[in-house]
Amino acid sequence: TIATTRGPHESLIAGALIGSTIGANLTVVGSLSTAFWMTLMRKEKVQVSAANYARQAAFPTVAAVLAACVVAWRT
Repeated sequence: TIATTRGPHESLIAGALIGSTIGANLTVVGSLSTAFWMTLMRKEKVQVSAANYARQAAFPTVAAVLAACVVAWRT
């Protein structure tokens, strides 16, 4: 683990931060803000399925992850 080994861990930390973005952005239960947003939409009688949410979130999430990977790789 990072805590028990010596040396620079910037790559591991960057990978963990980039990877944690995926679940929160692609799934409706990945973050509290998404669950709150879905609740508000349902109160307003707007139905958004989990599959539709994932389809809409796929492109911006993948683009952001790729951009973060490029920035992490170049630094």
